[in-house]
Amino acid sequence: MRAKLIQALVLLMSRLPLSVSRAFGALTGWCCKLGSSRGYKVTLKNLEIAFPNLSLENRKKLAHESLCQSAQMLFETPAVWFRDDAWRQRKTLSVTNEETYLAARDAGRGVLLLVPHFGNWEMIGLHVGSFMKTTAMYAPPKIVELDSVMRSGRFVADMVPANVKGVASVMKALKRGEMTFILPDQSPADGGGIFAPFYGRPVYTMTLIQKLVKKTNPVVLIAYAIRRRGGFDLGYMEPDPEIYDENDETAAVALNRSIEHLIEKAPSQYQWEYKRYRKRPGGKSPYVGC
Repeated sequence: MRAKLIQALVLLMSRLPLSVSRAFGALTGWCCKLGSSRGYKVTLKNLEIAFPNLSLENRKKLAHESLCQSAQMLFETPAVWFRDDAWRQRKTLSVTNEETYLAARDAGRGVLLLVPHFGNWEMIGLHVGSFMKTTAMYAPPKIVELDSVMRSGRFVADMVPANVKGVASVMKALKRGEMTFILPDQSPADGGGIFAPFYGRPVYTMTLIQKLVKKTNPVVLIAYAIRRRGGFDLGYMEPDPEIYDENDETAAVALNRSIEHLIEKAPSQYQWEYKRYRKRPGGKSPYVGC
């Protein structure tokens, strides 16, 4: 019964007009700010770390905008998942540098697509998956009943767990010349990363990207879907070229620098409420009290 109710709610949300979904998201963002929610506190702390020269007033403004954007992502994603291709095409307002992606697809190598928590990453995932066989790692949701909903919404990708078995599946896909889709800005488990600067402060950064590059020689690209009035602007970027470097530290620095470059396009659309700085070399978490 619980599973059926959750599925029914998600499907109902998928039928809402995009403008209504985003209005609900904006309202939720306001509530988070007015209630001084945990997400609002974490966002402010992250912005304080990343942009120390920004005034407190401007950080509060950006934090509010970021929470609204994140909530809009939540409310609009059911439509992204379950509306038809014609709807997604209508909501795709532009595609920047699509030729870069098509050239990578036709290069005869695997494509390692890096999609940070920015804009609506679900939209870009469905877009690229319609062009090329895709394998994506994911962490099953805490609400078990949502797992089947997520899998059916991401129907263009083969979903594999974010564990050793999943990494093996991704590696095989890249060796076959296929594409894999990875969210590169999550803190990995202990032993799965190294510290590298992100906005001038060290964060625990995954080394999986470097391992895949060394073992499968893929083309690496960054993809994004920026939220705009009435839809999305999709785009592709080449990362900092040092992401291919043999040295793990050099490559990790290049990875975070590439993510920073993307964030510059629309800072409020990055998911700042994630505790990116919680692991620190020889220091305690900055999120005490958040």
